[in-house]
Amino acid sequence: MNEGVAPSEGRPARRRKPSKSVEELKAEIDARDTAKASAKAAKGPTGAAAMPETQFKPQGKTTTVSSPAQKSQPTAPNYRPGEGRSPKPSSGGKLPTGPKLKVPSGVGKALKVAGKIAGPAAAALDVADERAKGSGWARSLAKGAVVAAGGALGGAAGSVAGPVGSVGGAVGGSMAASKAFDVAAGANAVERKAMATANRQRQAGTAIKGIGGKTTFSQKKPGGPAFMSTGSGSQRKTVQLAKTGVVQRGGKSVAGHLAFKDGKAVYKAGPSAQSLAKTSSNPLERIGRTLFAGAYKKHDAAKAQQALQKARQNDMARQQKLGVKHLPGK
Repeated sequence: MNEGVAPSEGRPARRRKPSKSVEELKAEIDARDTAKASAKAAKGPTGAAAMPETQFKPQGKTTTVSSPAQKSQPTAPNYRPGEGRSPKPSSGGKLPTGPKLKVPSGVGKALKVAGKIAGPAAAALDVADERAKGSGWARSLAKGAVVAAGGALGGAAGSVAGPVGSVGGAVGGSMAASKAFDVAAGANAVERKAMATANRQRQAGTAIKGIGGKTTFSQKKPGGPAFMSTGSGSQRKTVQLAKTGVVQRGGKSVAGHLAFKDGKAVYKAGPSAQSLAKTSSNPLERIGRTLFAGAYKKHDAAKAQQALQKARQNDMARQQKLGVKHLPGK
């Protein structure tokens, strides 16, 4: 037998092409890849290049392909994100107003503590001050509460500027609250009495003249009815003195109030209308005279004229009882 298998009759045997070497195969593959890449470059980006979100990761260094709609940031080595850009609006649509005043951490903590205690400290001082002026505990504590509230509100408002603003706001709020309380409450009883006494002591007073002989004055208690006895013999008379009489102040005739000096009755001008900003019993009048003093000028002038007319009538009535003719215009 012959070695091998003889080809079957009627079908010619296929002839194999000689095989290519590895180098030739690699060259053909590279040529096909180069041709495909050239065709794709001519048609436009496809695949990963057409989708910015995808990332192409070749061997070695990784490169991120950003979206064309987004601005890519510079890749300089010293670039810092956010540099050279205008500040972005906050959620409310407003640009930031600027940084707070920076202070050292130790000083900042001290200022925060000072801002918290500034209001209560001012309140305590005002309570002590009111007590020293002669006010009762109710008025003194009420003022302390108002001052403390003003300091708290002022500190809260000033805190937007940092610790320094908190301290300044607390101090300013306390001072404003103290002033507002003084205007609304006015002078206390001790202060009003002291003001009236000082006004009387600055004046010598207008003496009340008798009709001759020995003239004496009597009053059982301060503020009570007062009498004057004058004349001699059958001409001696005793009359009750009115509460007001005409006096001279600044070259003008004004109504004066009855007072006693060295055992003698005199008339002294009362305090000015401006003092009513502190002494008036009406809190609305005290506030109005403090804030709008000019609005009371006509009212004060009319009231002063009324008081002067009443004082003149009192003087005429006294003179008639004593038998003295009253000169017109006096």
